[in-house]
Amino acid sequence: TNGKSTTTCLLGEVFRAWGKRSFVGGNLGTPLIEAVEEEWDWLLVEISSFQLEAIDSFRPRYGLLLNLSPDHLDRYPDMAAYLAAKQQLFLNMADDDVAVLNGDDPQVLALAEEAPCRKVLFSSQCLLDEGMSRVGDELVWRWAGREVRFAANQLMLCGSHNLENVMAALIPPLLEGCPAEVAWSAVCTFGGLDHRMVRVRELDGVVWYNDSKGTNVGSVVKSLAGLAAPVTLIAGGRDKGGDYGPLAEVAVGKVAQLILIGEAAERMEKALEGRVSSHRAATLEEAVLLAHRLTPKGGSVLLSPACSSFDMFRSYAERGEVFVQAVKQLPAKGKG
Repeated sequence: TNGKSTTTCLLGEVFRAWGKRSFVGGNLGTPLIEAVEEEWDWLLVEISSFQLEAIDSFRPRYGLLLNLSPDHLDRYPDMAAYLAAKQQLFLNMADDDVAVLNGDDPQVLALAEEAPCRKVLFSSQCLLDEGMSRVGDELVWRWAGREVRFAANQLMLCGSHNLENVMAALIPPLLEGCPAEVAWSAVCTFGGLDHRMVRVRELDGVVWYNDSKGTNVGSVVKSLAGLAAPVTLIAGGRDKGGDYGPLAEVAVGKVAQLILIGEAAERMEKALEGRVSSHRAATLEEAVLLAHRLTPKGGSVLLSPACSSFDMFRSYAERGEVFVQAVKQLPAKGKG
């Protein structure tokens, strides 16, 4: 559900650093059809549930399933239908293909249980006998009796969710024989994608983050996990039909102020009623000004909407750009 674009780009960085001609595209940008015009060693492709619905002969050598949480329930009648679309990833895979799976996500493991291929896990919760594990400040790769350790503090990417993306992205190239030092160097120098938990600026002791791509509750929960209280959260947009309950649970003690915009504002406000102090803003620019006034020194402001952007913007990218511009135009307190 979350992390697909980042992981796809990480894979591209590693395979290119290894000297492989690598196409990076699919749902994140360049359409896969454009890859037919050239010869490639590897196609690193992001596939959405929408695209998986209609596959026929699509068969990945490696199929990565990172995590599952409610999303696109404005399209699917229920969570079961959404999961069924995701399960199509394994439809044509065979015993010499590999499913790379989040060993900490029971829904992922259940969905891949009958997949007719090899399975390799990554985990942040336990040290696996085989696979990729996070142990303290290290990532540990165990395979075929060999162990390699990587220092996670060398990564430019921040957040526990990005550590999961890195673990998943390392597995295919390592299994293919890429030297561990080449793979690790490539992921360490990757700074992330626009509108995905990007630090915009620090002003008056407050750090501002643009996570406009956080269009579902699961993504917002993971972004909040990487921040210390107090957080001012700017959220809202076009409702995708998800359950805001998990957001309400994590907001307690973490989110000091909730500023809501867009069509989903009323529903989100009801879901978080009594958990956090909430406010409404007519525009994103107004929300930024309000956050500037409400957030104390030592706090942070996070734009992570948990909704799509189409009620007010053409895309999550436009929403993020408007946010960044508004934040950059803020004067220091007492100067404007």
